[in-house]
Amino acid sequence: MPSNPRKNKGVYMELPPDLVEQVKALAERRGHTFKDEVIEGLRRHVAYPPPPPAPVELLPLPPVTTAVKPAVTKKGKGTGRG
Repeated sequence: MPSNPRKNKGVYMELPPDLVEQVKALAERRGHTFKDEVIEGLRRHVAYPPPPPAPVELLPLPPVTTAVKPAVTKKGKGTGRG
């Protein structure tokens, strides 16, 4: 991003060219400056922000099943008990 030529004064940012043209045309129709239209739009957005996006609904997970059979041990074999 290009550096701000005026240090500590305002904010410098790049906007998409098509948006710049739309705002310029709006400003001209309304008899305002480009800067005034951008400031008014930002203030309106901050005062009345759009609602947050709805959370994504997740499908329930399938039930857990055990594919491995439990080990069968013979009584007294290898346990040292008997």
